[in-house]
Amino acid sequence: MTEVEKFNKELSEISYGWHDKNNTTHEKLDKEAFKKYYKMPTLKQMKQNDHAICWELCEIERDFFKKQDYPFRTVFVVLNNGKSKPGHSFLIYKDKDKYTWFESSWSDMKGLRSYNSIKELFDDIRNNFHKFIKTNDFDKEKLEFYAYKKPLFRVNCDQFYINAMYFGEKMTDDYKL
Repeated sequence: MTEVEKFNKELSEISYGWHDKNNTTHEKLDKEAFKKYYKMPTLKQMKQNDHAICWELCEIERDFFKKQDYPFRTVFVVLNNGKSKPGHSFLIYKDKDKYTWFESSWSDMKGLRSYNSIKELFDDIRNNFHKFIKTNDFDKEKLEFYAYKKPLFRVNCDQFYINAMYFGEKMTDDYKL
């Protein structure tokens, strides 16, 4: 097992959940409470917590991959269908001629998946996003992908979306790492 595989397995064992301003753990996503009480923890806190959401795991992954020899990006995929914008963060990296989706949060898709192109990787996400948002009633053509930079810690949900979508780089199917 490679170091990357071990790291993915380790992160995949962290339970889904978030911590509010008082460090109380919430295992379910109550959108109103999340918007009102969530603040991104520090990297040190994230590494100590036994629960995390996708973009927190991405920051732990970013910290790991900065020390590796692979080009990588943290990616935010969002269903941009008006007011509601369900989204998910994950990391991709390139090893030789393969692009790998490093997933440690999305329960149905945890693990490492390698593809010949970014388009193949994005198509897999497009074809499976209904499992994440728990409905088949969506237009996968409205999915948008953004390579985003490390957000400031202690950001809330809205600030994270702004960082990813407005300060991030929109990715196309021919994006190069």
